[in-house]
Order: sequence, then C-alpha cells, then structure tokens
Amino acid sequence: MGATKEQTLELLKQKIDEHGDLPVFSASVNHICSVSSDPDADVMSLSQEVLKDANLSIKLLRLANSPYYARGNSKIGVVSRAIIVLGFDTVKNLSLTMKFIESFQNEHPSIDMDKLLVRAYITAGFVRDLAMKIGVKDAEETYTCSLLHDLGEIAVATYLPDKYIEITSLNKQGHLESLKNEQIVLGASMMVLGKELANSWEFSSRVVATMDNDLGTIKGQITKPYELNKALASLSSCLVGSLYTDNPANNTSMRELMLDLSKATGIQLNSIESSLSDSFKMSCDLAKTYGLSARKLMPVVADTGDEGRDKLASQFSFYVSNELPAAKPTTAKSETATTDVIDSTNKSDVKNDDVNKELQLQFIQEITSLITDAAKLNTVLVKVLEGVHVAAGFTRVVLCLLGVDHKNYSGRIAIGTDKDIMKEFFSLPVDVTKDIFSRVLTEGVDIFVEDSHDERWGNVLPAKYHDKISANGFVAAALKSGVKPIGFVYADKGPSKHPISTEQNRAFTQFIAQARLAFQTCR
Repeated sequence: MGATKEQTLELLKQKIDEHGDLPVFSASVNHICSVSSDPDADVMSLSQEVLKDANLSIKLLRLANSPYYARGNSKIGVVSRAIIVLGFDTVKNLSLTMKFIESFQNEHPSIDMDKLLVRAYITAGFVRDLAMKIGVKDAEETYTCSLLHDLGEIAVATYLPDKYIEITSLNKQGHLESLKNEQIVLGASMMVLGKELANSWEFSSRVVATMDNDLGTIKGQITKPYELNKALASLSSCLVGSLYTDNPANNTSMRELMLDLSKATGIQLNSIESSLSDSFKMSCDLAKTYGLSARKLMPVVADTGDEGRDKLASQFSFYVSNELPAAKPTTAKSETATTDVIDSTNKSDVKNDDVNKELQLQFIQEITSLITDAAKLNTVLVKVLEGVHVAAGFTRVVLCLLGVDHKNYSGRIAIGTDKDIMKEFFSLPVDVTKDIFSRVLTEGVDIFVEDSHDERWGNVLPAKYHDKISANGFVAAALKSGVKPIGFVYADKGPSKHPISTEQNRAFTQFIAQARLAFQTCR
C-alpha cells in the first residue's frame, strides 16, 4: 500500500526543512524581483540588491560579457553597467532561474536532475517568447508560471528520489498511465503535490493556479490572462518534455501540441516552432551562466513514431553537438503536414543576418555612455532609433508621442525611408477599440506582428494602413515614464516581403529597453 497525499507532503516538507531555506525563496531573489518590477526603480536601486548576492553578481557580469550580449573587446566589470546592457527583465529572470536551479541539486546517480531543470528553463524561455509575440501585458509572470509549472516533479525527484525512481520504473513497464502510478506511490499526482508546496511557500495565487494540466478542449484563442498562462505553461511543458524522453507520458503528438498552442495564442504554427528553436538556441548560449553543461540540453534522439518530435530532437542535438547558431534539417522534405511546419520554420528565419551584432554592440555602448553621462533624453532616443534602423535592420522607424490631452498621438522622429509619410500617418486620435497602436501606448505592451494581412488584425489597424504604410509585418513597443504612458516606437521593413526575424525582434527589444531606461535617468 502506497503513502497517502498527506503523508507524502509531510515527508517532503521534512526533507526540505532538513536542507534549510531553498535559494529560490531567499530574501535576495525576492527583493530583486520586487525592485525590477517597480516602474519607478532605477539602476542603482537594483544594483544594490544584486550586489548583496556575490554569486549572482558574478553570473550577472558573466552574462553581460557573454557572446549573446557582447561582441566587442570592451569588458563590463560593473554591475550597474551590466544591468543597463541586460535590462531589468533579464536581471529578474536571471536571478529567478539561477536560484531555481541552485535550489534543486540531487546526488542520486539514477536521476538526471539537470535534465529536469533544463526542461523547465527552456520551457520558460519558449513561453516568454510566445507571450511577447501576442502582446501579453505581464510576460514576466508568464515566464514564472512556466518555470515553476513542474515544481512537484522536481521536488519529488530531489527530496524523495527512491519514490521518483519507483514511479519512473512503473512508467517504463507501461501497464498504467503515469498519473495512476504517481497516485499509487505518492497518494497524489506530482502536480497536486507541487501546488500544495507552492501554496505553503506563499507563491502568488496567479502562479499556483496554472500549475496543472487540466485544460480541457482548446477551441480557440484564449484571452483571459490566467487561462492563457495555464495553457502556455502546460502545453509547452509537455512539448519540451517530449524531447527529453523516448517514452512520453501521454500519447499527444508534437503536432497536436503545437496545434493547441496555435489555437490558444492565435500564432501560426511555423512561428511557434521558430520560437521553440530560438529559445533552445538561446538556452545553449546561456547554459554556462546557469552553471549547466550545454551537453545537458541534448535531447533524446530516438524513433518514437512521432515524426515531428523526432526531427526536432535530431535538429536540436545538432545544435548542441556542433555549437552552431542554427541548424538546417538534412533530410528530404516529407509529404506529411508535420514536416511542412518544420521546413517553413527554417524559411521564416532566413533574414537573421539582417542584424549586425557588432554594430548593435556599438550602439548599445554609445547609448549606455549617453545615459551614464546624463545626456538629453532626445539625444538618447535618436540614437536608439538609429540603432533599430542601422544595427537591427529595420527599414523604417518612427517615434510617436502621446499628446498633452492624451487624446492624440503623433509621429515626432522618423529614421530610414519614407520619413515624412511615416510621421504624417502616425498622427492619429487615441482609440483603443479600433487602433492597435493606441492599445500598445495605453496598455504599455509590446507586439510583434508577422503578417499584418492576417484577418485578426483587420479591425484593429488604423484606416488606410495598408494603402499608406504597406508593411507585411511590424513591431511596436510602448514607452512610459513611471506608470504614465508617453508614446511608442514602431518599426518595419518597408513594403518588402522579407519577414521580420526573431533575431531582429530581439534586437529591437534590446534597444527599446535602452529607451525605457533613458526615461528613468535622463531629462
């Protein structure tokens, strides 16, 4: 007879108490998350919190100097400069993810704990990318929901390894579903135990509510924040998890999971896979910062009968083995729909070379110097727009500012081609019901629209957008002073049909982070 849920919970808490306070719940990470989320906080306030944790300070500087963020010879040796380069959100995610990984160390040779932790932070990065694409207002909370979604499994593997191994053995025998095996051994599913632990540790109720896989049938796009976070965390965890086993816990194929994600978010299938590929690549780049060997990211390459899953596992293993920025599939195109999704992903990213990393670093360093030297706000903003145009490869960029009466916004500074047209067009009344840019401005969100002709955007793009602007896709990001809306930055690739790559969107986001910082520090 197995244990009851209550007995297992008591045993878990006892084991956790024996190990002392978990790093993920330390005062330092809580203070960092609080300061980084404060719209009125400045760089020095956050620096002071980071400096209280020597290990975090070291890893923050290492990340700022990593190839992913720095390409030049100039090394960053001061935490405040590192925060400027990385941005508040990255610092918050770094501290939370690092402490999460430090919290769960397991010496049991039969359990590859690093694989469980890798799966968690790849999932979180993937979900955050999707959240940003659809303009989720609090993408950082979405990130946290995904990072902690499988807390129960990780806690059981860490503190009750013998029971975890027993469940794994029963799963391999295949006589019962994994949930049944968990209930037999633990008295409850690991998901339920994770929620109980999270509640006892006073996690946000919004995060705890997403920590299960009870979704029901997804019929269309989800707009309620809690339901969307739950769907993103659950589906993405299953999707990423399937890459790390040759015996998935459920029979849902990779394509079915992606279709559900597509329904839930309204994002096209090829874009979802593009986000997954990009998040995996980023995880490989940053693994050392979190104290993990990149080899730990190696998926299980096997013939599972799920063609989409097996192709991605091979593709991602190629990333790790060869340390390449991207991998091209080497097999011939199949006639199946799943393979079409994978092939179209690679086509969508063919313009990644539009981002000039060396120029991007130069611009960021120049902007950082301007901010540090308390340059005029207008000077910094012009340099940001030039960076988006020259380094990130956007053909047209325009800064729009909200009028004094908050009834209109107008194009003030344009860089690139069609400057007069851009400023003239982007001078409109604020109307959140019919104008997506008004929503960006007033709600403080970022959006990445890959296809402006998609019917979803038909009723929210300003009248004559396609006649006057004629851009196939665009990005837009809000600017605020504290909690007050100030304006937004819009960028596109002109009338060309070339798509905006994920790399370009990331570069745009980095420059926007600099602009937001300027509003906090410059006058």
